[in-house]
Amino acid sequence: MKFATINAIFLSLVLLAPAYAIELIGPEEPISIGEIVDFAVGGMTDADLENSDVTHYPREKVRCKPYLTWGKKPMIEFSARRTGKYLLKVSVVRDGKIETDERIIVVGGEDDEPDPFPEPEPEPNPEDMAIVIVSESADRSPTEAILHQQIRNYLKGKSIAWKIADPNTLNQDDEIPEWFKNINQKIVTSTLPVIVKAGIKDGGYSVIAVEPLTTFDAATQFIGGAK
Repeated sequence: MKFATINAIFLSLVLLAPAYAIELIGPEEPISIGEIVDFAVGGMTDADLENSDVTHYPREKVRCKPYLTWGKKPMIEFSARRTGKYLLKVSVVRDGKIETDERIIVVGGEDDEPDPFPEPEPEPNPEDMAIVIVSESADRSPTEAILHQQIRNYLKGKSIAWKIADPNTLNQDDEIPEWFKNINQKIVTSTLPVIVKAGIKDGGYSVIAVEPLTTFDAATQFIGGAK
């Protein structure tokens, strides 16, 4: 086989090679209540950052904060203030397809002492507003995932609080979280996904308006005067 032919075959294999797979890299052993650990996100490029998302479940009493190092390496800071098993998941949209990796994080055990310095719950501001997207994650299409990312970027730019929730969101006690109860009652007969404009009050979200989530332009028009 000629050298030029070998070069051509090698080049074609390089061009056809898939992008690096997304991978969460971090501690695999159980962590203590309140302990802060960091997970690196391997396989993610600069171009992926605008189309990526980090989710975790359960959501109550959890700190999950994505950040970049000085070397622009994506990381996720995680800690939880309750014992249990937690799902940490990172997703990126590439060429219209969703690529993911996830880890189960075990927090605490039977011998763990209660947190001696619990953080007080923040006092809610009655004037605060938030946007909540309720969507069935198991049925989420690449198009919908991209729409979610566009809306998140829009809300971040306007400093508007936001959440994305599944319709069957439960806390660690298998109960509907306080913040989600009013929203859950309003969307019982709705066709998902929906976008909810809510006011934050008394630890819960009071529903101001609900409408189907269709397009980015419709969503920004619905969000309107939320500040």
